[in-house]
This record gives sequence, structure tokens and C-alpha cells, in this order.
Amino acid sequence: MHQTGAIGTVCHAMLGSRALDHPRFLDVGGLEVACYESAGTAGPGILLVHGNSSSARAYSEQLEGPLGQELRVVALDLPGHGNSARASRDPAAIYRIPGYAAVVAAVAERLDLTRGVFVGWSLGGDIVLQAIVSTPVSPLTESSAKIGHFPIGS
Repeated sequence: MHQTGAIGTVCHAMLGSRALDHPRFLDVGGLEVACYESAGTAGPGILLVHGNSSSARAYSEQLEGPLGQELRVVALDLPGHGNSARASRDPAAIYRIPGYAAVVAAVAERLDLTRGVFVGWSLGGDIVLQAIVSTPVSPLTESSAKIGHFPIGS
């Protein structure tokens, strides 16, 4: 069922989608981080980072729609969000932009997305920007985008 607009995207996300039903869990510095991959395989990949108090479900249309059917699209749940584990060791360090940025950079490296496109919505945009500037030899310098509004499906 194809739905458009913010309400359709939210409803579709709440109902679930195939990519979101099968997370891949990565151990990142002792944290279990949930990642979701689209069916597409073309391109260097797109890594989507959600905003505060949200999850990768915000990107269900991008994962399951035409974009995700053609291109490799990956969305992750930040620590303490969605299906990712809560930080039990040093939460004060993890639940800050530099901590989240380190997780994003590690996920990108583990999933071979370091030359991909990085998109962050709201807090996710700040995290992506921090990951770019704080990584010594930044694998995230190719391209990135910060979205200021809820991601609307196509």
C-alpha cells in the first residue's frame, strides 16, 4: 500500500515494513545497534540517521519505497532508541552528539558505507555533521545532508 504525506508515512511506519521487521544488530563498543537495510543494492549506499525520540521507522518509505528498491539504503536506531540497546556504560558520553557521532561512524565503517551519502533529520543531522568533523581521517566527507523536517515519503 503506497501512502503519501506525513500522516501516511507515520501510519505506514507504525504498521511496519519488511526492512524494519528484520534488523541487523551490530556490536559497536559494547552497544547493540539495530540497523535496517533496503532490498536495493545500487550505488555507494545511503545512511539515514533519525531525530530525537524517534527511530529508523521514520524512514520506512525510504527503505521500502522506490528509493530503497533500487539503491542500498540503511537506517539505524541510535542507542537508546527503537530496537538499539540503551547505554549501560557511560550513558553521559553516549547520549551526546559526539557519542552518537562515534556510533554512526562505526556503523558506516562496519557496513562499508564510508563513501555513501549520509542524511540526518533534526538531531540526526547534527550527529552526521559531528561525525564528519570529528573523525580523524573522515570517511564521511563525500556527501551529507541535514533535513529540518520530518522525512516525507515519495
